[in-house]
Amino acid sequence: MVDKQDQRWLRAEAAILQAYTRALEDPKSANQISVTSLAREAGINKATFYLHYRDLAQLRGAYLSTQVAKLVEAMDYLDKFFMQPREFAVRFSDDAFARLAPLLEDPIFARELTSQLVGKLQEIAVGQIGELDQSQTKLLWFICGGLVTLISVPGHTQPVEVEAVLGDFLAALNQYRQSFSTRQVTAW
Repeated sequence: MVDKQDQRWLRAEAAILQAYTRALEDPKSANQISVTSLAREAGINKATFYLHYRDLAQLRGAYLSTQVAKLVEAMDYLDKFFMQPREFAVRFSDDAFARLAPLLEDPIFARELTSQLVGKLQEIAVGQIGELDQSQTKLLWFICGGLVTLISVPGHTQPVEVEAVLGDFLAALNQYRQSFSTRQVTAW
């Protein structure tokens, strides 16, 4: 059970995030967000704000982290990454250009998306191909970082290009993994 102090902490944090979300949704105040205005909107004082967040940049990071978590949870095709890479490539490419590309101009969002994709794919790997070792995890970071970078290049990349490059690359990795199924390999 959560004690009263923890409940207060959680309520204050939720109130700050809600105030920040409302401020972002209001075109008039989106460019004028301040600690003072957020504290007032959240019903707390500035000192309480600073107990939770060092500054507005840290709050923004927390906000983006929750938004990315929702996006990653909605990616019902991530389980295709290891075993059906071409299908994953098609679905990811469509999704990325429909919902993610405009958001990836923000480096904090891009970093958070990469991190959460890696985390989710590591979980999926355990059930499909086994726990990833350190070199496989590095390769996964490389692939996810490359994906996020590729779709964030404005005007230079089309969904069909990402689909083809990613599909071929992941299929080749999958074939490589299967050809060495009887011994330890450094890629999956």
